[in-house]
Amino acid sequence: MNKLKASAASTALSLLTLAMPASAATIINFNGTVGTLTAGQSLANDAGTYTSGTTPYIFLEKTIVNGLTTQQIFLFHFDSPGNNGGDVAGTFQIKLDAGSNVVSILPNSLSALDAQDAQYGVAGVSYPTGTAGRGLEGNDSFSLGALANNLQTISYNLRGNGNNIDEVRFSVARTAAVPEPATWGMMIVGIGLAGGALRRRQRRTVAYDLA
Repeated sequence: MNKLKASAASTALSLLTLAMPASAATIINFNGTVGTLTAGQSLANDAGTYTSGTTPYIFLEKTIVNGLTTQQIFLFHFDSPGNNGGDVAGTFQIKLDAGSNVVSILPNSLSALDAQDAQYGVAGVSYPTGTAGRGLEGNDSFSLGALANNLQTISYNLRGNGNNIDEVRFSVARTAAVPEPATWGMMIVGIGLAGGALRRRQRRTVAYDLA
């Protein structure tokens, strides 16, 4: 009986873990820098904290949790200094957890990026809001590739220009698997058995032999 109770309690704990929101996605195989933005930093054209002719950046700006769904907003940023600029091209992968995953590229026009700054931007960071040439243009590309083995590939090809800032945001929304009704029943039974065992343990008294 005790083994049954222990098994039920273990099952309940496993199912509670299953019912938690999905954990964070991870950027891998990126030939650039993955980081975070903090107050006081600047993304201004040619003079920002992250101006580089060879290095693109990916920043996790915001994580939104709604029930079992976790949505992360990332900013891809490339700001090549000077008028000649530089070009960068490559791929990277987003490592996804099991469950339902939706990876999407957000609109990247100047007006769209400006609006997103207010919605997803990090407080205290100076964004290039209203800067002409911000976003993707001409032959720039940023697109979803293959999805295999929980790895979503994204390809990019950006033509650097000192007068422009190549930026685009993408979203990773993941919903954790929801247990079936019968599984929820097992979890409730397991929690009940574990609680009952705890109550009985608390009621035990210790007898002292004073003879």
